[in-house]
Amino acid sequence: MCSTITFVERSGIMNYVIIIVSFIGGYLLVDYLTSLHEIFYLFPFISLIGYIVFKVINSSKKRKDDEIESSKDGEVAATKSEVKGIGGWLIIVIIVLGIGLIYSFFIVITDGITILIPETWQEISQPDGLLYHPLNGPLIIIELIFNIILIVFIIVLLILLSMKKKIFPPLMIIFLLSHFIIETILAFATYNVLTSIPYYEMNELKTALYSSLLGAIIGCAIWVPYFFVSKRVKNTFVK
Repeated sequence: MCSTITFVERSGIMNYVIIIVSFIGGYLLVDYLTSLHEIFYLFPFISLIGYIVFKVINSSKKRKDDEIESSKDGEVAATKSEVKGIGGWLIIVIIVLGIGLIYSFFIVITDGITILIPETWQEISQPDGLLYHPLNGPLIIIELIFNIILIVFIIVLLILLSMKKKIFPPLMIIFLLSHFIIETILAFATYNVLTSIPYYEMNELKTALYSSLLGAIIGCAIWVPYFFVSKRVKNTFVK
């Protein structure tokens, strides 16, 4: 993680490589990817996100360097000592948003395939199906819609972040809190539905429920206070 935080000081292709490794490493860490096939399948999308983050960070660093060079000697010292710009923990925020974007994209593909394959959908929607429950199909559709909205929201957040817009911090807080609330509701609803289907293992469902809730709680506990108290956030998002 330390190498990720300091990658803004590196140059050229090394930045890009570190970003991609960060995304893949984080993705594997939270068990979003379970096979080499999935890594290969999503690698172009991961690379695209890495490239976008790379351009955002480098562009911000270049603008900051230009401002320092054009300032007077006294102003240079003040600029260097001032905590501002896309750096520090904001880099982790970008990576977290990127991982969330990748995961939502993956869920949209998975749920979309489930809905589009007639045989699979019949198992879910027909009373004699192996995976049938009256609410199982609607939950999959709701999850699909939710993740499509997440993709759009995260892209908007990344754009606002790159432009250093003043509205980004409050929108990010709204995003975190709303995601926590909706994720909690969906997690409990899914758990209650799937536990009534004999096909699913109870222990696996409990693990998935706890992991989902724990991730949402930790995300809010860390990032909501950060966006309220961070000096870097206050000094950076002023446009």
